[in-house]
Amino acid sequence: SHRNFGMKSILVYDLETSGLSPFDQALQYAAVRLNAETLEEIDRQEIDIAWRRDMIPSADAFLVHQIAISGRPSVVSEAAAIIAIHQHLNEPNTVSGGYNTLGFDDEMLRFSFYRTLLPPYTHQYQDGCGRFDVLPMVIFYYLYAPDTLKWPKKDDGRPSFKLEDLNRENQIIGRLTSHSSGQLTERQLIRIFSAVFKSSKQIQRDN
Repeated sequence: SHRNFGMKSILVYDLETSGLSPFDQALQYAAVRLNAETLEEIDRQEIDIAWRRDMIPSADAFLVHQIAISGRPSVVSEAAAIIAIHQHLNEPNTVSGGYNTLGFDDEMLRFSFYRTLLPPYTHQYQDGCGRFDVLPMVIFYYLYAPDTLKWPKKDDGRPSFKLEDLNRENQIIGRLTSHSSGQLTERQLIRIFSAVFKSSKQIQRDN
C-alpha cells in the first residue's frame, strides 16, 4: 500500500539487470527503508521481475547475476514491478539511492518508468523526495576522512572503490553466496553507508 511515513526516510536500493544499457530491464529489485536520523530499518521490499519476451540478455550480465530466464515461481511482470518500484521511490520525504545509482540504477529506472507511462523524474524532487549516491560519498571520505574505512588497492597501487573490494577489505561480510541485489542492499551497502554516516556525525561534532 502507498503510505506517507511523514518523517524523512532513506531508501537504499539495488538492481540486477539484463544488461548495461538503459534500454535493458531490471530483473531484481531490493530495497531497505531507513529512518534518516537513526538508520533504523522501517521496511524492506524485494521484487523478482519476469524477463520481457523482447529482451535479449547480455551474456556478461547473466554470468554475474545468474538469474534464470525461466523457472522463477515468484516473478511478476515488468509493468507491475515498475509500478510498485515507482510508488516506493515516490513515498513522500524519501531520499533514494545506493552504490553508483546516479551512474546506473537511477537511469535504468527512469527509462523503465517512461516505458511504463509513469513520470520518470518525480522521485528526484516532488513531495520532499530526492536522490543520493554512496559512491561519490565514499570517494570524498577517502580524500578527507581516510580513517572511516580501510581502502583496497588495485594491482597498480591505485585505490579500488568497487563495493565487493570494500566489503572484502573491511570484512563487512565474510563471504557472499551469490551476486544478488538483496544481499548487496541489505548487508554490504548499508554497513558502508552507516560507517560514512557515523563519520559524518563525528566530523560535525569536531567542527
